[in-house]
Amino acid sequence: MEIINYIKQIEQYMCNHFDEWDLDAPVEEEYFSEYSEISGVSQEEIVTFEKKYHIDLPDDFKELYQYKNGSRFFVFCLQ
Repeated sequence: MEIINYIKQIEQYMCNHFDEWDLDAPVEEEYFSEYSEISGVSQEEIVTFEKKYHIDLPDDFKELYQYKNGSRFFVFCLQ
Protein backbone atom coordinates (compact mmCIF):
# COMPACT_ATOMS: atom_id res chain seq x y z
CA MET A 1 0.00 0.00 0.00
CA GLU A 2 3.00 2.27 0.40
CA ILE A 3 3.34 2.87 -3.34
CA ILE A 4 -0.28 4.03 -3.55
CA ASN A 5 0.38 6.63 -0.85
CA TYR A 6 3.26 7.96 -2.97
CA ILE A 7 1.03 8.07 -6.05
CA LYS A 8 -1.58 10.02 -4.11
CA GLN A 9 1.09 12.50 -3.01
CA ILE A 10 2.16 12.94 -6.63
CA GLU A 11 -1.47 13.48 -7.70
CA GLN A 12 -1.88 16.17 -5.05
CA TYR A 13 1.42 17.80 -5.98
CA MET A 14 0.45 17.97 -9.63
CA CYS A 15 -2.91 19.53 -8.85
CA ASN A 16 -1.23 22.17 -6.69
CA HIS A 17 1.58 23.14 -9.11
CA PHE A 18 0.06 23.32 -12.59
CA ASP A 19 0.34 27.11 -12.68
CA GLU A 20 4.11 26.85 -12.28
CA TRP A 21 4.25 24.67 -15.40
CA ASP A 22 1.92 26.98 -17.36
CA LEU A 23 -0.57 24.13 -17.88
CA ASP A 24 -4.34 24.07 -17.51
CA ALA A 25 -5.54 23.43 -13.97
CA PRO A 26 -6.63 19.78 -13.83
CA VAL A 27 -9.45 20.31 -11.33
CA GLU A 28 -10.92 23.37 -13.07
CA GLU A 29 -10.68 21.74 -16.50
CA GLU A 30 -12.15 18.52 -15.04
CA TYR A 31 -9.12 16.47 -16.11
CA PHE A 32 -8.66 15.22 -12.59
CA SER A 33 -12.24 14.01 -12.33
CA GLU A 34 -11.70 11.99 -15.52
CA TYR A 35 -8.47 10.62 -14.06
CA SER A 36 -10.27 9.77 -10.81
CA GLU A 37 -12.70 7.58 -12.73
CA ILE A 38 -9.95 5.35 -14.14
CA SER A 39 -10.12 2.03 -12.37
CA GLY A 40 -7.41 -0.46 -11.67
CA VAL A 41 -7.03 -3.93 -13.10
CA SER A 42 -8.39 -6.97 -11.33
CA GLN A 43 -6.30 -9.73 -9.82
CA GLU A 44 -7.67 -11.98 -12.57
CA GLU A 45 -6.38 -9.60 -15.27
CA ILE A 46 -2.93 -9.58 -13.68
CA VAL A 47 -2.82 -13.38 -13.54
CA THR A 48 -3.93 -13.57 -17.18
CA PHE A 49 -1.20 -11.11 -18.20
CA GLU A 50 1.47 -13.01 -16.27
CA LYS A 51 0.44 -16.32 -17.83
CA LYS A 52 0.26 -14.86 -21.34
CA TYR A 53 3.78 -13.40 -21.15
CA HIS A 54 5.25 -16.08 -18.86
CA ILE A 55 6.41 -13.57 -16.26
CA ASP A 56 5.88 -12.82 -12.58
CA LEU A 57 5.30 -9.13 -12.04
CA PRO A 58 6.74 -7.50 -8.91
CA ASP A 59 4.21 -6.96 -6.12
CA ASP A 60 4.63 -3.15 -6.23
CA PHE A 61 3.87 -3.16 -9.94
CA LYS A 62 0.73 -5.23 -9.37
CA GLU A 63 -0.35 -2.89 -6.58
CA LEU A 64 0.16 0.14 -8.79
CA TYR A 65 -1.95 -1.25 -11.64
CA GLN A 66 -4.64 -2.41 -9.26
CA TYR A 67 -4.92 1.23 -8.17
CA LYS A 68 -4.98 2.74 -11.69
CA ASN A 69 -4.69 1.10 -15.08
CA GLY A 70 -2.82 3.98 -16.67
CA SER A 71 -3.66 7.63 -16.23
CA ARG A 72 -4.12 9.58 -19.45
CA PHE A 73 -3.46 12.49 -17.05
CA PHE A 74 -0.72 14.21 -19.03
CA VAL A 75 -2.49 13.55 -22.32
CA PHE A 76 -5.29 15.88 -21.28
CA CYS A 77 -3.00 18.46 -19.71
CA LEU A 78 -0.61 18.80 -22.61
CA GLN A 79 -3.13 19.23 -25.42
